[in-house]
Amino acid sequence: MADLRTNIAALLLADFTAEAEAGFPTVRRIPSTDAVKFLDYFAILNSAESAALLGALARGHAAQFFPPSAVQQEDSELIESNSSLVQFREATQKGHFAYGLCYQDVRHVRTALRDPVSMRYMAGRDRNSTSCLATIRPAS
Repeated sequence: MADLRTNIAALLLADFTAEAEAGFPTVRRIPSTDAVKFLDYFAILNSAESAALLGALARGHAAQFFPPSAVQQEDSELIESNSSLVQFREATQKGHFAYGLCYQDVRHVRTALRDPVSMRYMAGRDRNSTSCLATIRPAS
C-alpha cells in the first residue's frame, strides 16, 4: 500500500505543480474563503517553501484514495509533524490570513457592514490598501 500511496502522491504532486506554475487557474475559480487564503499564503512563499507545501499536500491528499482506517495513523502524523503543513495551518487559522473581510464568509461580512462599530473600526484602517496582502507584505 505504501508504494501505491507514493505513486498517487507523485501524480498529485505533478498536477499541483502544473497548477501552481500556471498561476492556479482552477483554484482561482473556486468561490471559497479557504481557496483565497491558500492563494494569498502561497504567494508569499519562496520556491523551496512552496515546493515543500505542495509535496506535503500531495502526500496528505493521496490518503483520500484509501479507507480512513488504513491511513489514519500515517495521515495524523503527517498533519502534526510536517513543518509546511503546520505553518500553513497556523497562518490560515491564527495568523494574518485568519482575519480581514476577504477571509470571512459572506454572512459575516454582511453582518460587519451593518454594524456601526465595525464600520467605524474599518474606516480607521488604511484606505489605500486594495487587498488583504497589503497589510502583510510591505509595498515595493
